Amino acid sequence: MLKESKRCNEYKDIFNTVSYSLMVRILAALALNSCIGFISGLFKIPKSNYTVFWISQAIITISITYIAIYSSKLSKSIKLSDALKKPKVPLKDFIKILFICISIVYLVGVVFHGIKNVQNNSISSTLQLSFSTKLPMIFSFLTLCIIIPFCEEVLFRGYIQGALVNMSPMTKIVITSLLFALIHSSVSQVIFAFALGSIFSIITIKYESILPSSIIHMCINTLSFIENLLIYKEYNMGLNILHIFSCITVIMSIIYGLVFLKNHRSKLSLSKIDFKLFKCFFTCKYCIVYVSFSIFYILMSAVY
Repeated sequence: MLKESKRCNEYKDIFNTVSYSLMVRILAALALNSCIGFISGLFKIPKSNYTVFWISQAIITISITYIAIYSSKLSKSIKLSDALKKPKVPLKDFIKILFICISIVYLVGVVFHGIKNVQNNSISSTLQLSFSTKLPMIFSFLTLCIIIPFCEEVLFRGYIQGALVNMSPMTKIVITSLLFALIHSSVSQVIFAFALGSIFSIITIKYESILPSSIIHMCINTLSFIENLLIYKEYNMGLNILHIFSCITVIMSIIYGLVFLKNHRSKLSLSKIDFKLFKCFFTCKYCIVYVSFSIFYILMSAVY
């Protein structure tokens, strides 16, 4: 009992620090976006200078990830070299998992908005602005498709999941996926982020490395980036292909996902949740504030 209480306190330290850092990241991003828009409008700075936004986003992401890790017991619980070790992943498995992740994004989008609305709403105003400028889009690409995905995998699947050493795999998956999902800004994004996060966690557990999930995460963001670019340039481009691709990948992914879970169910112990340790997450003060703030922000985004 005493040992379990000690573990719970250690987990609380991790959860509190990470939750506080993630909340700061969201607030910093919102403040940054508002300040750049205000200054640009006030001093009539050309829109192309919004490239600064992506550089700043990258700096914020890296800084918050560093603070979250090294200001808590996460830094003592796991080494980055352990999480980044080279895994033995068959190419066919990698491709199948990538198809599953892609299909989740499209499936959730279709269910919530329909293809047309997903295409209209999936491009953020800042991303549209990047596409409309003549400056190279390298900054937005590097931030969205390389830096942010890698930092998120290091923090969530590398350190947080790696630090929860005495929890069952299912408990780790649920907690890390929930934290990961809540940094997204809409209901549909939260749902597919939770689904993708769960798959990333399973991949990390199976292959004992965050490299596969990091690469897949980067691929997902890159495909979304390219799709948004094509849609911005010409709305009807690839619409029929998108329909066909979505249907095929969803069907293939459901079949493969069921087979994958059936074959690895015993190894991953997906049916077991440590409820006594799981409640540690919901008794942390910063976790409660972070979850409440995220839900409020998501609801406000849905309303406005």
